[in-house]
Amino acid sequence: FYVATAANQKTATGKNKYVGKQLKNIDKNLATYQTIYQEAKKDYHTAKKSVNHAKSKDKGKQKIIDAIKKYTSEKKAIPADLLEQAATVSEKFALSCKKYNEALEAMEAAKETYDLYEQTSQTQKASLALEKLSNIEKAYSNQQSKYTQREETINHTMQLNQAKGNRTSTNYYQNLIDNEENILESNKKKRDALVQSLAESVKNGEIEEGSDAWYEAMATIDDITTAIDASTLSLAEYNNQLRQVKWDNFDYLQDQIRSVTSELDF
Repeated sequence: FYVATAANQKTATGKNKYVGKQLKNIDKNLATYQTIYQEAKKDYHTAKKSVNHAKSKDKGKQKIIDAIKKYTSEKKAIPADLLEQAATVSEKFALSCKKYNEALEAMEAAKETYDLYEQTSQTQKASLALEKLSNIEKAYSNQQSKYTQREETINHTMQLNQAKGNRTSTNYYQNLIDNEENILESNKKKRDALVQSLAESVKNGEIEEGSDAWYEAMATIDDITTAIDASTLSLAEYNNQLRQVKWDNFDYLQDQIRSVTSELDF
């Protein structure tokens, strides 16, 4: 349910809300398996005590009890032949031995299930944590697509104007600067959001620092840092080009004035 609901959300916040619910469900399930294991463990210790407390004044019977206790002390199942011999000690002792074997088997099965889910849950949580990062990254990238399109439009218009032999207006570069500043600001917000999300995932135990998932997340953040550096460089270049266009236009205007003045003097 949460998977389908998350997929139908339009915003990263909406998607990650239901991803968060999936993460909580994993923790609840893990706690349930842990509780089952702990209860099975208690039942085992109760059954073990019942066997270990058995005593007999009869040497032959005590020999059987001691042989069985050797298995309980090593947390091993009592063999079938000893179970049969336990019946010669007493019906109650034989029942205790049977319950011990059942409790041991139940505890081992519960522990195996818990351990397996603990391992798979860690993988699931890391995957969901990366999904949260991906949702954030995609949301900002979708917003930035309009800036990319605007940059292409400005450059195309400027090139077309130059092809017609017209002088380049400072407005083109000013628009490029404004657009690049928007990209830079958006990438900074994107990086901050990803860094915060990753820090929360590490804190909550969803992603282990130094794991493959952590390096994957860091690679995404590093890519955005590279994009921020590229925007900073582009801004510097646009500002240089803007100043150059201003000087070129000023020089052109001065030439025009000198030309007109010369004609008037003539």
